Parts: sequence; C-alpha cells; structure tokens
Amino acid sequence: EAYVNGAVMTGAIDLAMTIIPGWKQSWPSDPQPCYALARILEHQQDTAGALSQLNAAIARNPRHWPSLYSRSQLLAGLGRQDEALQDATAAAKMRANAAALLQQARCLLNLGRPSEAKDILLKILQVPPELLKHSFNLVCEPERGLPIQAELGYAEAALGNAAAAVEWFDQVLGFDPNQLNVRYQRALSLRELGRGEEAEKELAMVQATRDKLREIDCLADFIRNNPDQPNVAERFRIGEL
Repeated sequence: EAYVNGAVMTGAIDLAMTIIPGWKQSWPSDPQPCYALARILEHQQDTAGALSQLNAAIARNPRHWPSLYSRSQLLAGLGRQDEALQDATAAAKMRANAAALLQQARCLLNLGRPSEAKDILLKILQVPPELLKHSFNLVCEPERGLPIQAELGYAEAALGNAAAAVEWFDQVLGFDPNQLNVRYQRALSLRELGRGEEAEKELAMVQATRDKLREIDCLADFIRNNPDQPNVAERFRIGEL
C-alpha cells in the first residue's frame, strides 16, 4: 500500500498500476488494492472501471467504509440516487459517521427529500470540528470548505426558505469565495427575495469564471496531447487566466 500511495503522490500512475495486481493477488481478502485502483480510475474519468473496482472491494469487505462512501458518490453522479442512498446509509453505520451522514443528506436532497436532509445536516452541524475532520479522513475524503453549511443552504432553498438559504451560502462564501455552485444557488435565492440586481451580478461572475475554467481545460488538454512541443503561448495564457 505504501508503494502505491507513494507512486500516486509523485504522479507515477503507471508504476502504481503495475504494483496493484500483485497486491491483489497476495492479499485476496484485502479490499484496499481494489479501492486504490478505483480511485485512480476515477481520476482518469473511467467511471465504469472505478465502479467495478469498488464493487470488488465491497465484495471483499462489505464494511469497507471508504469504498461504500466512494461508491455512493459515483452512483449519485450517475443518477442512481436510490442506490447511492443505500450505500451512504450503510457507511453511516461506522462509528465516526459525520462524513457518511453528509453524503446521506446529499442523496436525500437529490431525491427531493430536503426536509429529511435538513434534519440530518442540523445533527452533524453539532459535531466538533476535529471529529468532523476525522470522519472525512476515515473515508479518505479531504474536508473542503464548509460542506454542511452549503448543503443546508441547498436544503433551505429546496424548501422555499430563500432568506435562510442566503444566510448559509454567505457563511460558505465567506470561508471560500471560489465555490461556484454555491454562488450560483445564492444568486437564484437572491432572485426569489427580489434582489435582482445582486443576483444578476453574481450570475455574470459565475458565468465568466466558468468560461475561464473551460478555456483552461482546453489549453491543458492541448499541452497534454502535445508533450514534445514547448506550448509557450498556451502556458502563458493559462497563467493570464
């Protein structure tokens, strides 16, 4: 495991991929090599391959919390919300379960059940910060921003409580102003409150930022596909953006 993690951290993905088969064979009941491969495949945008490896990891150990958590996220991204909720609920059986409960709340929101999601979110909002961080570490997922507050904003918006939603979104953006989805949803809530001018400014900023990110992605793809070229103009443009 240490060799694979070290290879991944240094960008030596090909080396990691050559180590994992032997790891799997030597430890046939260990879910970790399947999970490690799933995360690599997910990073490579091979969703089907990642899902297959997560299935294999959970078959080896049905209580492998990182695999259940990751499979829930993948299934949710595929629109398979009921299955995603089942995995999140299973992962929430772990002792330090705040991260899994957050994922469960996200699934409930996706299923159009914001009241149930809100109840869960208010519960985990009471978890001390160090325990919250620990719960994310246990599912191998870094804690970013203020995820509970963001989901509470989405829940309040879905419940028609625009003013409460904006309050939660303001907290999130005060901590990290670069969360575009939160900023977009905040703009929609501002519209509902009759604050149209503020909303339009927010929406314009979100669109401009997304346009820049799309251009950066295109330039990065071009550089990656032309490794033998200096790509000076493309690199300079990325720096400008």
